[in-house]
Amino acid sequence: MATGDSVLRRKASARAVRKAAPPTPERATRLALLRAARKVPGLDAVVENVEDGRHGLTELLDALPSPAFFGLLPGPEEALGLAALSLPGLASVVEARMTGRLVSADPQARRPTATDAVLTAEFIDSFIGEIAELPVGSGLRDVAGFRYGSYVDDPRPLDLMMEDRTYRTLRLTLSFGFGLRRAVLLLAVPEIERTRADAVPALPRPMLATEEWSRRLEAQVSRAALRFDVRLARLTLPLGAATSLRPGMVLPLDGASLEAVRLIGSDGRDIAEGRLGQMQGRRALRLSGPLLGEIT
Repeated sequence: MATGDSVLRRKASARAVRKAAPPTPERATRLALLRAARKVPGLDAVVENVEDGRHGLTELLDALPSPAFFGLLPGPEEALGLAALSLPGLASVVEARMTGRLVSADPQARRPTATDAVLTAEFIDSFIGEIAELPVGSGLRDVAGFRYGSYVDDPRPLDLMMEDRTYRTLRLTLSFGFGLRRAVLLLAVPEIERTRADAVPALPRPMLATEEWSRRLEAQVSRAALRFDVRLARLTLPLGAATSLRPGMVLPLDGASLEAVRLIGSDGRDIAEGRLGQMQGRRALRLSGPLLGEIT
């Protein structure tokens, strides 16, 4: 009888250990997303897959879903994370928040709006908040210190706004509306080194003040390097003549003038007119009037 009791105690102890073991990062992420989705009536989300990884900035930006909603996540020590929700997921969250159900039509490609941001921010914060409630051993404490701050409708400035460092990434493949739509949610935060494995980052303010966030965003974007081209003339040639171009050939530039040179943006649009000259021994362009187009 004593032997039987010993076996039962060992089995019960093993079950208790398994029950007390924290979930893996993948399972913890799945649980957090489902709990956040249940707070949005009509969303009906299913997590099909979770990928937990670490990537450099270039690799991260190359893996972003597109088109998508890009939420900026301020965190501890002025770190900046990112939440990217592909368009089908954005449409599903917005529709569920506004009407309590999803429409059957596929969402049309468009840029996210400020209204989308307001409706999606709570879902993102709810997801991260659920992660913060998970056991420390789940391995997701880095993510818990971030919250939604603002959004960008174009991913191109992200390589200038985000630090070039290693990011902890969680990539979720989602299904909404009982399989009506499939989407990707990518969560990325800078990997934080700690002296204690169980250290928890301090939570930032729930939302940066609008003026402060705008100031920080403007400062980051203002430091971005933009390329401009100076065009003296535009030349049109038949295809046959263009393919026959050789070194030493002379091409007439009818109407070209150093007094009417165009400054061209990286997207090919005219930005300004000016006069070509010199300054301190270098070629220079003096603008002769107001800007012709918006610099983006």
